[in-house]
Amino acid sequence: MMKSLAQQVTTTTRYSVPSISTLSAEYAYQTDRTMRQGPTAIWPTSPGAHPAMSHIVEVNKALYESFPSPSDINAIVNSSAGPGYVTTLFHCHADIVKGKSEPPAAISSIPSAENSPVMLARRLLQLAICMQQLSPHFDASRLSLRGSIEANMSFMVNNVDQHVTVKDDMVASLAGLECLLLLGYWHSNAGNLRRAWLIFRRALSISQLLGLDRLTTAGSPEIHTGEDSPGAFLPSPKMLYYRAVSNDRRLCLFLGFVPDHKDNSFVSPKATETDEDWEKLDKLHTIISARVMNRTSMDAAQAYTHTREASLDMHDGAALLGQSWWNLPILNPEASPIDLAPLIGRLLLQMNHHLLLILLHVPYIINSTVEGSEYSRRTCMNSSREVLERYVAYRQINDSIFSCRHVDYTALLAAISLLVAYVPQQATVADQTLVMKADKELIVEVKRRMEHVASLNSDDGLPMESSAIITKLLPLLGPDQNADTYSEEYIYSSIQLNVPFFGRLRINKRPMSQTARIKPDTIPLVSSDEGDGTRQIETLEDPGLPALQFEPQDELIGFAPLAGPEDWTLQGVDAAYWSLFQN
Repeated sequence: MMKSLAQQVTTTTRYSVPSISTLSAEYAYQTDRTMRQGPTAIWPTSPGAHPAMSHIVEVNKALYESFPSPSDINAIVNSSAGPGYVTTLFHCHADIVKGKSEPPAAISSIPSAENSPVMLARRLLQLAICMQQLSPHFDASRLSLRGSIEANMSFMVNNVDQHVTVKDDMVASLAGLECLLLLGYWHSNAGNLRRAWLIFRRALSISQLLGLDRLTTAGSPEIHTGEDSPGAFLPSPKMLYYRAVSNDRRLCLFLGFVPDHKDNSFVSPKATETDEDWEKLDKLHTIISARVMNRTSMDAAQAYTHTREASLDMHDGAALLGQSWWNLPILNPEASPIDLAPLIGRLLLQMNHHLLLILLHVPYIINSTVEGSEYSRRTCMNSSREVLERYVAYRQINDSIFSCRHVDYTALLAAISLLVAYVPQQATVADQTLVMKADKELIVEVKRRMEHVASLNSDDGLPMESSAIITKLLPLLGPDQNADTYSEEYIYSSIQLNVPFFGRLRINKRPMSQTARIKPDTIPLVSSDEGDGTRQIETLEDPGLPALQFEPQDELIGFAPLAGPEDWTLQGVDAAYWSLFQN
């Protein structure tokens, strides 16, 4: 028998969790029999019961024991922004307006024992995501949980995985596929990007087995299974398929994988006839994500043409929403989650748009002699600023590291890109512009915000490691402004980063006054030193001091491919980013 995914998660997930049997005894709360019958009363079995039925009874019993108490569930749901998120995630806006999605208040209800294991698993995963989105300021002493919130939700998720989502026959349905996708979202927000990608890739395969990629009709079915059942509303088949595709491509983008699923039928006229303009933009982003990664296999001329075409498509997509839509949303921390939700959704979509522009253009910002490189550099810098401003705004109202974790990766890549964009155009101290000063202030504010989030989420290393990387790269904006001159050491020094599964990266910086003037017809050159394997990006005018040098690793060392974020914080996001300069 193949080792279950739940057993693997026990040793690799973001949280260190004991075995299921140990946790069952340690964290299962004492059942209040006046509010809920005990498992033996709910699941009576006879000696002659069918083996399959007995197995379902045992699975339901194990899942039922994973639920927090009703009072704890109410406290969690009322304090989290998660209910509105998990109940609308698999519905288009038109269906939500029509009332086809489950009401957020339903998350507080514990499914009855007559439900299938999939329905129990679905509710547990929804609750786990709600627990993820609790503020670090939430008073956990209000709850009767035994152990931390992190340990309890990990127990819930691992129990669901062991009994339901690891089994193909359990997830080969609309509700089962929803469970698999919810599991992927939970791992993604927990920082397990590589495991999340495997889950979303499996969800994509299941959706194809169900034929969801061949759907041509609009709307989503509404299946009633009982007045108070959590299965009263099943998700939209088309949205399940789209979420599987979009998350697969999003994580391919972050991790440097090339997506192998080519279907873009979700943007057909029939599939988008009821979509809002922002939904169409989101689907365009899914297409562009694949195009960014597909570019890596092209030669230089093809890649440049591909980049221009994708950039034009992004421009057309942005125009759908009008100029005012792109203004930074004003997020009032005193506003209700219902009022904040559309503004946050808009802000996150804006961030994703600008991240894609960054990743499209960042390969061209170092070689100033490439046609269009100055346009790429300006686009990259402007989009980086837009991302960083929105990161600060978002983290001012939401300081839970487990809520929309991709904004933290996005902010890190934007900060790196803005700093690296100054490499080919270093200015002297006397010539420092207000723009450069403003950029430095913005990056420092982002760095402070990351450190603040880290201080509130002490078990997570992403914001601290991101802050450390930014600190290393800040000298690219020049020395301290109080310095009178550049020393020789500064002029010819370099910044070195060690990137797991990539190698050693060296960024060479010099002030503009020390830089050899580059002729308009200078041809960029990527050279390789056969002696030490060093790859360099340089120009023929100044081959002695390349802007970037790469020293690849001889072996895959450091982390297992499925190492969790507690061991491998960035999960390879940094390696995927720097590889864009090589490709």
